[in-house]
Formats: sequence, C-alpha cells, structure tokens
Amino acid sequence: MKNKSHEISDYKNAVFILFKEKFPSFLLGVILTSYFSLLIINKIGIKKDVAKVKENKGIQIDSVKTYTVKANDDLWGIAEKMYGSGFNAADIAAANKLSEPYTLIENQILVIPSVASKKPTQGNITEKAAQTKHVTEYVVQSGDYLWQIAEKLYGDGNQMSKLIDANRIPYPYNVEEGQKLLIP
Repeated sequence: MKNKSHEISDYKNAVFILFKEKFPSFLLGVILTSYFSLLIINKIGIKKDVAKVKENKGIQIDSVKTYTVKANDDLWGIAEKMYGSGFNAADIAAANKLSEPYTLIENQILVIPSVASKKPTQGNITEKAAQTKHVTEYVVQSGDYLWQIAEKLYGDGNQMSKLIDANRIPYPYNVEEGQKLLIP
C-alpha cells in the first residue's frame, strides 16, 4: 500500500512543474486578450461618439476623418486644408462641440465632418444683413468677439476673415474692448 501523503506531494510537484512550464504562454495569452479587448472597446466607443455627433448635430459623417492639431493651427486654417475653404470652420467646431473663441490645443484630435465645401458666395442675405448700414469703423464692445461682430456688420459670421485681414489681427484672433476695427 502506497503512502497517501507521498502521492499528494507528487501531484503538487507535477502541478507546479506544469504551471512553471506553461506560465509564459499563459501570461502572453492574458496580455494579448486584454490588448485586443481594449482595442475593440475603443473602436466601439469611437463609433458611438460618431453616432452621437450625427444624432445631436444633424451632420452626416460617412467615415470618420480626424485631424491632429499642430502648433499655431486655427480652425480657419484647418478648414482650408481639409475642405479648400475656411468657411467650413463652423462645421468642424460644431462636430467637436467647440465654442468661441475656438481655442485649440496642440495634439488635440478633431473630428472632420463629411460636409460640402462652403464658398463665400453661398448663403442667403438675411433681413438683418440687408438693413446693415455701411460702417467704416467699429469699436469693440464688452463681450464682443470677431464672429459676433461679423454677424452684426455683414449678417454672416463667416465674414470675420475680412475683419482679420483688414485689421491684421494676429492669431488667436482676439479683440479687446475699446479696440477700433476698420470695416472693409
């Protein structure tokens, strides 16, 4: 009759030796499974974010295009690179839920919506724009920003580039209360 404690000891040694031999493969399997699981979860999360943008903003996004912000980038310049027209800056801002004054951070990833390129001749002349008097100078009021001033003067915030160019306003295109702007 064999000793039971000797059998248990051999069993424990056999399990230990087997675990020791198979541990690297086991560990590699756990790491790879975790990596691919996180990769899949990340892809699903991006698709859900895109679906939310489609749902909330009514912007159609066929495939997700992104842009990584570089030093000194601004929305107008990014829109020019991506669409050939800076007038699409508002579309990028809406898709990324950015608000004025559209401060971008280097390495920030922006979703680029799939929309048609906007040209300055597009759009409707609003009643507000039709009633606008021709002004040659504008004094910046408290709380004013360029988009808002362009809407007041031209009836279209996309026309803020005229103010930027005429007044040589440097990036990040901030204006201060009391500042006088030439109106082209």
